[in-house]
Amino acid sequence: MDREDRIRRRAYDLWVSEGRPEGRDIEHWQQASEQIDSEDRSLAESGRGDSSAGGLSSGLQPGGTVPGKASPGSGVGSIGSAGGQTAGKASGNARKRK
Repeated sequence: MDREDRIRRRAYDLWVSEGRPEGRDIEHWQQASEQIDSEDRSLAESGRGDSSAGGLSSGLQPGGTVPGKASPGSGVGSIGSAGGQTAGKASGNARKRK
């Protein structure tokens, strides 16, 4: 996975973890970029090789999810539905978290 994809995923995770606030996309992108760069430097200094490999070496499962945590798409509704039939309603088996 290239650097930009890793930053995009991390920025999304930050956005979700903060309750999906509007208007903070640039802040999340910058924060994600700093985190990814810091991780890359740490891996390079420790001699652990290519940090873009993803998977088990990064502590992530395929698809960028952390073991034991909900996947990014497991919340209420759907991403990028542009309204449609799921607007304002949970799609699939999604349930509102308490």
